[in-house]
Amino acid sequence: MSSDPTQRILTLDVMRGLAVMGIALMNVGSFAMYSWAATHPTLGGGTDTLNLTIWALDFIFVEHKMRGLFSLLFGASLLLFMQQAARRGLIARALVNRRLFWLFLFGVLHFILLWNGDILAFYAIIGAIAALFAHQRTKTLLVVAALAFLLQALVWMDFTGNQVMRWQQLHDPDTPAQVVKDIQSRAAKLLDPSADAIVEERALYRSGYGTISADRITNQWQGQINILKLYCFETLGLMLLGMAMLKGGLFSANAPTARLRRIANRFGIAGLGGMTILFFWTALHNLHPLTTFLGSLHYSLPFRIVLVIAYAMLIAIWCQERKQLSLKFRLAETGQMAFTNYIATSLIFSLIFYGYGLGLYERMDRAQQLLIVLGTCALMLVWSPWWMARFRHGPLEWLWRCLTRWEVVPMRRGTGRGAASLG
Repeated sequence: MSSDPTQRILTLDVMRGLAVMGIALMNVGSFAMYSWAATHPTLGGGTDTLNLTIWALDFIFVEHKMRGLFSLLFGASLLLFMQQAARRGLIARALVNRRLFWLFLFGVLHFILLWNGDILAFYAIIGAIAALFAHQRTKTLLVVAALAFLLQALVWMDFTGNQVMRWQQLHDPDTPAQVVKDIQSRAAKLLDPSADAIVEERALYRSGYGTISADRITNQWQGQINILKLYCFETLGLMLLGMAMLKGGLFSANAPTARLRRIANRFGIAGLGGMTILFFWTALHNLHPLTTFLGSLHYSLPFRIVLVIAYAMLIAIWCQERKQLSLKFRLAETGQMAFTNYIATSLIFSLIFYGYGLGLYERMDRAQQLLIVLGTCALMLVWSPWWMARFRHGPLEWLWRCLTRWEVVPMRRGTGRGAASLG
Protein backbone atom coordinates (compact mmCIF):
# COMPACT_ATOMS: atom_id res chain seq x y z
CA MET A 1 0.00 0.00 0.00
CA SER A 2 1.47 3.27 -1.07
CA SER A 3 0.47 6.01 1.34
CA ASP A 4 1.71 8.70 3.64
CA PRO A 5 1.85 7.14 7.13
CA THR A 6 1.84 10.51 8.85
CA GLN A 7 -1.38 11.49 7.12
CA ARG A 8 -2.91 8.11 7.78
CA ILE A 9 -2.26 8.36 11.51
CA LEU A 10 -3.70 11.88 11.60
CA THR A 11 -6.84 10.71 9.81
CA LEU A 12 -7.29 7.90 12.35
CA ASP A 13 -6.77 10.37 15.19
CA VAL A 14 -9.50 12.66 13.84
CA MET A 15 -11.85 9.69 13.66
CA ARG A 16 -10.84 8.63 17.16
CA GLY A 17 -11.49 12.11 18.50
CA LEU A 18 -14.98 12.15 17.02
CA ALA A 19 -15.60 8.59 18.25
CA VAL A 20 -14.62 9.30 21.86
CA MET A 21 -17.00 12.29 21.91
CA GLY A 22 -19.72 10.15 20.34
CA ILE A 23 -19.16 7.51 23.00
CA ALA A 24 -19.66 10.20 25.66
CA LEU A 25 -23.02 10.98 24.05
CA MET A 26 -23.88 7.28 24.02
CA ASN A 27 -22.77 6.65 27.62
CA VAL A 28 -24.23 9.63 29.45
CA GLY A 29 -27.63 7.99 29.86
CA SER A 30 -26.05 5.02 31.61
CA PHE A 31 -24.78 7.39 34.30
CA ALA A 32 -27.80 9.69 34.42
CA MET A 33 -30.83 7.41 34.50
CA TYR A 34 -32.20 3.88 34.77
CA SER A 35 -29.79 1.46 33.12
CA TRP A 36 -32.23 0.29 30.41
CA ALA A 37 -33.82 3.67 29.70
CA ALA A 38 -31.88 3.89 26.42
CA THR A 39 -33.64 0.74 25.23
CA HIS A 40 -36.97 1.57 26.93
CA PRO A 41 -37.28 5.35 26.40
CA THR A 42 -40.42 5.71 28.49
CA LEU A 43 -38.55 4.63 31.64
CA GLY A 44 -36.48 7.79 31.99
CA GLY A 45 -35.12 10.88 30.32
CA GLY A 46 -38.45 12.57 29.64
CA THR A 47 -41.34 11.59 27.38
CA ASP A 48 -42.19 15.00 25.91
CA THR A 49 -41.64 15.72 22.21
CA LEU A 50 -38.15 17.23 22.64
CA ASN A 51 -36.76 14.39 24.71
CA LEU A 52 -38.29 11.64 22.59
CA THR A 53 -36.89 13.36 19.50
CA ILE A 54 -33.43 13.30 21.10
CA TRP A 55 -33.92 9.60 21.85
CA ALA A 56 -34.99 8.95 18.24
CA LEU A 57 -31.96 10.75 16.81
CA ASP A 58 -29.72 8.82 19.18
CA PHE A 59 -31.42 5.56 18.15
CA ILE A 60 -30.88 6.24 14.43
CA PHE A 61 -27.48 7.95 14.35
CA VAL A 62 -25.51 7.25 17.55
CA GLU A 63 -26.48 4.20 19.60
CA HIS A 64 -23.99 1.35 18.96
CA LYS A 65 -22.53 3.27 15.98
CA MET A 66 -19.93 5.19 18.01
CA ARG A 67 -18.84 2.02 19.76
CA GLY A 68 -18.68 0.43 16.32
CA LEU A 69 -16.55 3.25 14.94
CA PHE A 70 -14.23 2.91 17.91
CA SER A 71 -13.98 -0.85 17.29
CA LEU A 72 -13.10 -0.19 13.65
CA LEU A 73 -10.39 2.24 14.72
CA PHE A 74 -9.11 -0.12 17.40
CA GLY A 75 -8.47 -2.78 14.76
CA ALA A 76 -6.74 -0.33 12.43
CA SER A 77 -4.62 1.06 15.28
CA LEU A 78 -3.73 -2.46 16.45
CA LEU A 79 -2.42 -3.31 12.98
CA LEU A 80 -0.55 0.00 12.78
CA PHE A 81 1.06 -0.65 16.17
CA MET A 82 2.22 -4.11 15.04
CA GLN A 83 3.57 -2.74 11.77
CA GLN A 84 5.54 -0.03 13.57
CA ALA A 85 6.91 -2.53 16.09
CA ALA A 86 8.07 -4.82 13.26
CA ARG A 87 9.78 -1.91 11.50
CA ARG A 88 11.75 -1.23 14.69
CA GLY A 89 12.87 -4.86 14.77
CA LEU A 90 10.67 -5.75 17.76
CA ILE A 91 8.57 -8.88 18.16
CA ALA A 92 5.20 -7.37 17.31
CA ARG A 93 3.04 -10.19 18.67
CA ALA A 94 4.72 -10.22 22.09
CA LEU A 95 4.56 -6.44 22.34
CA VAL A 96 0.89 -6.24 21.41
CA ASN A 97 0.04 -8.99 23.93
CA ARG A 98 1.74 -6.99 26.66
CA ARG A 99 -0.08 -3.85 25.53
CA LEU A 100 -3.45 -5.61 25.62
CA PHE A 101 -2.69 -7.17 29.02
CA TRP A 102 -2.24 -3.73 30.54
CA LEU A 103 -5.34 -2.45 28.75
CA PHE A 104 -7.29 -5.30 30.33
CA LEU A 105 -6.07 -4.32 33.80
CA PHE A 106 -6.93 -0.67 33.14
CA GLY A 107 -10.41 -1.83 32.16
CA VAL A 108 -10.85 -3.85 35.35
CA LEU A 109 -9.82 -0.84 37.43
CA HIS A 110 -12.16 1.40 35.44
CA PHE A 111 -15.00 -1.02 36.15
CA ILE A 112 -14.27 -1.28 39.87
CA LEU A 113 -13.50 2.37 40.53
CA LEU A 114 -15.77 4.32 38.18
CA TRP A 115 -18.36 2.62 35.99
CA ASN A 116 -20.01 -0.73 35.30
CA GLY A 117 -20.08 -0.14 31.51
CA ASP A 118 -16.32 -0.41 30.86
CA ILE A 119 -15.29 -1.58 27.37
CA LEU A 120 -11.49 -1.51 27.77
CA ALA A 121 -11.18 -5.02 29.23
CA PHE A 122 -13.60 -6.26 26.57
CA TYR A 123 -11.52 -4.63 23.81
CA ALA A 124 -8.34 -6.16 25.21
CA ILE A 125 -9.80 -9.67 24.99
CA ILE A 126 -11.25 -9.26 21.49
CA GLY A 127 -8.16 -7.34 20.36
CA ALA A 128 -5.96 -10.31 21.28
CA ILE A 129 -8.03 -12.47 18.94
CA ALA A 130 -8.05 -9.86 16.18
CA ALA A 131 -4.24 -9.58 16.38
CA LEU A 132 -4.00 -13.22 15.28
CA PHE A 133 -5.32 -12.16 11.86
CA ALA A 134 -3.15 -9.07 11.43
CA HIS A 135 -0.87 -10.67 8.83
CA GLN A 136 -3.71 -11.92 6.65
CA ARG A 137 -4.50 -10.43 3.26
CA THR A 138 -7.22 -7.81 2.90
CA LYS A 139 -9.67 -10.23 1.26
CA THR A 140 -9.13 -12.79 4.01
CA LEU A 141 -9.80 -10.17 6.66
CA LEU A 142 -13.03 -9.21 4.91
CA VAL A 143 -14.18 -12.84 4.68
CA VAL A 144 -13.46 -13.53 8.36
CA ALA A 145 -15.16 -10.26 9.34
CA ALA A 146 -18.27 -11.29 7.37
CA LEU A 147 -18.29 -14.68 9.13
CA ALA A 148 -17.98 -12.94 12.48
CA PHE A 149 -20.98 -10.75 11.67
CA LEU A 150 -22.97 -13.83 10.68
CA LEU A 151 -22.10 -15.53 13.98
CA GLN A 152 -23.13 -12.36 15.82
CA ALA A 153 -26.51 -12.46 14.09
CA LEU A 154 -26.99 -16.07 15.24
CA VAL A 155 -26.05 -15.11 18.83
CA TRP A 156 -28.61 -12.30 18.79
CA MET A 157 -31.27 -14.58 17.32
CA ASP A 158 -30.80 -17.04 20.18
CA PHE A 159 -30.66 -14.33 22.85
CA THR A 160 -33.65 -12.33 21.65
CA GLY A 161 -35.65 -15.50 21.06
CA ASN A 162 -35.20 -16.35 24.74
CA GLN A 163 -36.18 -12.81 25.76
CA VAL A 164 -39.35 -12.86 23.64
CA MET A 165 -40.30 -16.22 25.17
CA ARG A 166 -39.74 -14.80 28.66
CA TRP A 167 -41.82 -11.73 27.81
CA GLN A 168 -44.68 -13.95 26.66
CA GLN A 169 -44.45 -16.03 29.83
CA LEU A 170 -44.39 -12.90 32.01
CA HIS A 171 -47.62 -11.65 30.46
CA ASP A 172 -49.42 -14.98 30.10
CA PRO A 173 -51.97 -15.39 32.92
CA ASP A 174 -51.54 -19.16 32.72
CA THR A 175 -47.82 -19.04 33.55
CA PRO A 176 -47.18 -20.55 37.00
CA ALA A 177 -46.37 -17.97 39.67
CA GLN A 178 -43.00 -19.54 40.42
CA VAL A 179 -41.95 -19.32 36.75
CA VAL A 180 -42.96 -15.64 36.66
CA LYS A 181 -40.98 -15.03 39.85
CA ASP A 182 -37.90 -16.75 38.40
CA ILE A 183 -38.08 -14.72 35.18
CA GLN A 184 -38.53 -11.48 37.09
CA SER A 185 -35.48 -12.22 39.23
CA ARG A 186 -33.30 -12.89 36.16
CA ALA A 187 -34.63 -10.66 33.40
CA ALA A 188 -37.00 -8.05 34.74
CA LYS A 189 -34.56 -5.16 34.52
CA LEU A 190 -34.17 -5.73 30.80
CA LEU A 191 -37.69 -6.76 29.80
CA ASP A 192 -40.26 -5.33 32.15
CA PRO A 193 -38.76 -3.59 35.18
CA SER A 194 -41.00 -3.12 38.16
CA ALA A 195 -41.30 0.14 40.05
CA ASP A 196 -39.41 -1.50 42.90
CA ALA A 197 -36.46 -2.33 40.61
CA ILE A 198 -36.24 1.28 39.43
CA VAL A 199 -36.49 2.61 42.98
CA GLU A 200 -33.78 0.19 44.09
CA GLU A 201 -31.41 1.32 41.34
CA ARG A 202 -32.14 4.98 42.08
CA ALA A 203 -31.29 4.46 45.74
CA LEU A 204 -28.03 2.73 44.78
CA TYR A 205 -26.72 5.46 42.49
CA ARG A 206 -27.71 8.25 44.84
CA SER A 207 -25.70 6.60 47.62
CA GLY A 208 -22.02 6.91 48.52
CA TYR A 209 -18.91 5.82 46.67
CA GLY A 210 -18.29 2.75 48.81
CA THR A 211 -21.82 1.40 48.32
CA ILE A 212 -21.75 1.89 44.54
CA SER A 213 -18.28 0.38 44.15
CA ALA A 214 -19.13 -2.59 46.36
CA ASP A 215 -22.25 -3.28 44.28
CA ARG A 216 -20.17 -3.27 41.08
CA ILE A 217 -17.75 -5.76 42.56
CA THR A 218 -20.37 -8.09 44.03
CA ASN A 219 -23.38 -7.83 41.69
CA GLN A 220 -22.46 -6.37 38.33
CA TRP A 221 -19.79 -8.69 36.88
CA GLN A 222 -22.49 -10.58 35.02
CA GLY A 223 -23.17 -7.47 32.97
CA GLN A 224 -19.56 -7.46 31.77
CA ILE A 225 -19.80 -11.14 30.86
CA ASN A 226 -22.99 -10.39 28.93
CA ILE A 227 -21.22 -7.64 26.99
CA LEU A 228 -18.54 -10.14 26.01
CA LYS A 229 -21.12 -12.75 24.97
CA LEU A 230 -23.47 -10.44 23.09
CA TYR A 231 -21.01 -8.19 21.24
CA CYS A 232 -17.88 -10.31 20.81
CA PHE A 233 -18.33 -11.35 17.18
CA GLU A 234 -19.60 -7.95 16.07
CA THR A 235 -16.62 -6.24 17.69
CA LEU A 236 -14.17 -8.77 16.27
CA GLY A 237 -15.66 -8.29 12.82
CA LEU A 238 -15.35 -4.51 13.05
CA MET A 239 -11.74 -4.73 14.26
CA LEU A 240 -10.87 -6.99 11.32
CA LEU A 241 -12.74 -4.65 9.01
CA GLY A 242 -10.64 -1.76 10.34
CA MET A 243 -7.48 -3.73 9.56
CA ALA A 244 -8.75 -4.49 6.05
CA MET A 245 -9.61 -0.83 5.41
CA LEU A 246 -6.15 0.24 6.56
CA LYS A 247 -4.46 -2.36 4.34
CA GLY A 248 -6.75 -1.41 1.46
CA GLY A 249 -5.64 2.22 1.64
CA LEU A 250 -9.02 3.68 2.58
CA PHE A 251 -7.46 5.75 5.37
CA SER A 252 -4.64 6.97 3.16
CA ALA A 253 -4.23 10.59 2.09
CA ASN A 254 -4.05 9.24 -1.47
CA ALA A 255 -7.28 7.26 -1.35
CA PRO A 256 -9.46 8.25 -4.34
CA THR A 257 -12.14 10.59 -3.05
CA ALA A 258 -14.65 9.24 -5.56
CA ARG A 259 -14.18 5.74 -4.17
CA LEU A 260 -14.62 6.90 -0.59
CA ARG A 261 -17.72 8.88 -1.53
CA ARG A 262 -19.21 5.94 -3.39
CA ILE A 263 -18.79 3.69 -0.34
CA ALA A 264 -20.13 6.37 1.99
CA ASN A 265 -23.20 6.98 -0.15
CA ARG A 266 -24.14 3.35 -0.64
CA PHE A 267 -23.53 2.25 2.93
CA GLY A 268 -24.96 5.45 4.38
CA ILE A 269 -28.24 5.12 2.47
CA ALA A 270 -28.57 1.46 3.48
CA GLY A 271 -27.71 2.14 7.13
CA LEU A 272 -29.82 5.26 7.64
CA GLY A 273 -32.69 3.79 5.67
CA GLY A 274 -32.71 0.65 7.80
CA MET A 275 -32.42 2.52 11.09
CA THR A 276 -35.19 4.94 10.08
CA ILE A 277 -37.51 2.06 9.21
CA LEU A 278 -36.72 0.44 12.57
CA PHE A 279 -37.52 3.69 14.38
CA PHE A 280 -40.91 4.04 12.67
CA TRP A 281 -41.60 0.38 13.45
CA THR A 282 -41.01 1.05 17.15
CA ALA A 283 -43.05 4.27 16.94
CA LEU A 284 -46.00 2.43 15.34
CA HIS A 285 -45.93 0.14 18.38
CA ASN A 286 -45.97 3.17 20.72
CA LEU A 287 -42.35 2.53 21.76
CA HIS A 288 -43.40 -0.76 23.32
CA PRO A 289 -40.46 -2.07 25.40
CA LEU A 290 -40.24 -5.31 23.44
CA THR A 291 -40.07 -3.58 20.04
CA THR A 292 -37.57 -0.94 21.17
CA PHE A 293 -35.46 -3.70 22.71
CA LEU A 294 -35.51 -5.77 19.51
CA GLY A 295 -34.97 -2.76 17.26
CA SER A 296 -32.12 -1.34 19.30
CA LEU A 297 -30.13 -4.49 20.02
CA HIS A 298 -31.01 -7.16 17.46
CA TYR A 299 -32.59 -5.95 14.22
CA SER A 300 -30.24 -2.97 13.95
CA LEU A 301 -27.14 -5.19 13.62
CA PRO A 302 -26.64 -5.05 9.80
CA PHE A 303 -27.65 -1.40 9.58
CA ARG A 304 -25.32 -0.18 12.33
CA ILE A 305 -22.39 -2.07 10.76
CA VAL A 306 -22.81 -0.44 7.34
CA LEU A 307 -23.47 2.93 8.97
CA VAL A 308 -20.16 2.70 10.85
CA ILE A 309 -18.39 2.13 7.52
CA ALA A 310 -20.19 5.14 6.02
CA TYR A 311 -19.19 7.33 8.97
CA ALA A 312 -15.56 6.28 8.58
CA MET A 313 -15.57 7.11 4.87
CA LEU A 314 -17.19 10.50 5.40
CA ILE A 315 -14.58 11.41 7.99
CA ALA A 316 -11.79 10.20 5.66
CA ILE A 317 -13.16 12.44 2.89
CA TRP A 318 -13.32 15.40 5.24
CA CYS A 319 -9.74 14.80 6.36
CA GLN A 320 -8.56 15.04 2.74
CA GLU A 321 -9.96 18.54 2.38
CA ARG A 322 -7.79 21.51 3.23
CA LYS A 323 -10.55 23.22 5.18
CA GLN A 324 -11.25 23.72 8.87
CA LEU A 325 -7.69 22.72 9.70
CA SER A 326 -7.83 24.12 13.23
CA LEU A 327 -10.85 21.98 14.10
CA LYS A 328 -9.24 18.91 12.55
CA PHE A 329 -6.07 19.38 14.60
CA ARG A 330 -8.16 19.79 17.77
CA LEU A 331 -10.04 16.61 16.98
CA ALA A 332 -6.81 14.78 16.14
CA GLU A 333 -5.26 15.79 19.46
CA THR A 334 -8.44 14.78 21.24
CA GLY A 335 -8.11 11.43 19.49
CA GLN A 336 -4.46 11.07 20.48
CA MET A 337 -5.71 11.31 24.06
CA ALA A 338 -8.76 9.07 23.53
CA PHE A 339 -7.81 6.73 26.40
CA THR A 340 -7.40 9.59 28.86
CA ASN A 341 -10.52 11.36 27.59
CA TYR A 342 -12.60 8.18 27.83
CA ILE A 343 -11.64 7.65 31.49
CA ALA A 344 -11.99 11.37 32.23
CA THR A 345 -15.52 11.28 30.82
CA SER A 346 -16.44 8.48 33.24
CA LEU A 347 -14.99 10.50 36.11
CA ILE A 348 -16.87 13.66 35.12
CA PHE A 349 -20.19 11.88 34.61
CA SER A 350 -19.91 9.92 37.85
CA LEU A 351 -19.21 13.12 39.81
CA ILE A 352 -22.21 14.81 38.22
CA PHE A 353 -24.78 12.04 38.51
CA TYR A 354 -23.80 9.70 41.38
CA GLY A 355 -24.54 10.26 45.03
CA TYR A 356 -20.92 10.93 46.02
CA GLY A 357 -20.91 13.88 43.57
CA LEU A 358 -23.76 16.21 42.71
CA GLY A 359 -26.29 13.38 42.97
CA LEU A 360 -28.23 14.27 39.82
CA TYR A 361 -29.08 10.67 38.95
CA GLU A 362 -32.60 10.62 37.39
CA ARG A 363 -32.90 14.37 37.91
CA MET A 364 -32.00 15.44 34.36
CA ASP A 365 -33.88 14.71 31.15
CA ARG A 366 -32.22 13.87 27.83
CA ALA A 367 -32.01 17.49 26.71
CA GLN A 368 -30.19 18.45 29.91
CA GLN A 369 -27.91 15.41 29.58
CA LEU A 370 -27.08 16.55 26.04
CA LEU A 371 -25.90 19.89 27.42
CA ILE A 372 -23.60 18.03 29.83
CA VAL A 373 -22.16 16.04 26.90
CA LEU A 374 -21.63 19.15 24.78
CA GLY A 375 -19.80 20.81 27.67
CA THR A 376 -17.64 17.72 28.18
CA CYS A 377 -16.79 17.55 24.47
CA ALA A 378 -15.90 21.27 24.45
CA LEU A 379 -13.61 20.61 27.41
CA MET A 380 -11.90 17.79 25.48
CA LEU A 381 -11.35 20.09 22.49
CA VAL A 382 -9.76 22.73 24.71
CA TRP A 383 -7.67 20.70 27.12
CA SER A 384 -6.39 18.07 24.67
CA PRO A 385 -4.55 20.59 22.38
CA TRP A 386 -3.26 22.41 25.46
CA TRP A 387 -1.81 19.18 26.84
CA MET A 388 -0.44 17.89 23.54
CA ALA A 389 1.33 21.21 22.93
CA ARG A 390 3.44 20.46 26.01
CA PHE A 391 3.63 16.68 26.14
CA ARG A 392 4.15 13.85 23.66
CA HIS A 393 1.35 11.67 25.05
CA GLY A 394 -1.79 11.94 27.12
CA PRO A 395 -1.31 11.02 30.82
CA LEU A 396 -2.81 7.53 30.57
CA GLU A 397 -1.40 6.97 27.09
CA TRP A 398 2.06 7.70 28.50
CA LEU A 399 1.56 5.30 31.43
CA TRP A 400 0.24 2.62 29.05
CA ARG A 401 3.25 3.06 26.75
CA CYS A 402 5.69 2.87 29.68
CA LEU A 403 4.10 -0.33 30.96
CA THR A 404 4.03 -1.86 27.48
CA ARG A 405 7.71 -1.15 26.86
CA TRP A 406 8.62 -1.65 30.54
CA GLU A 407 10.68 1.54 30.46
CA VAL A 408 10.12 5.23 31.08
CA VAL A 409 9.51 6.89 27.72
CA PRO A 410 9.96 10.65 27.16
CA MET A 411 6.93 12.69 28.14
CA ARG A 412 7.72 16.36 27.63
CA ARG A 413 8.07 17.79 24.18
CA GLY A 414 11.22 19.48 22.98
CA THR A 415 11.02 22.50 20.74
CA GLY A 416 8.01 22.53 18.46
CA ARG A 417 4.90 20.43 18.59
CA GLY A 418 5.85 17.97 15.91
CA ALA A 419 2.27 17.67 14.68
CA ALA A 420 1.63 16.11 11.32
CA SER A 421 0.32 18.31 8.57
CA LEU A 422 -2.83 17.76 6.56
CA GLY A 423 -2.44 17.00 2.87
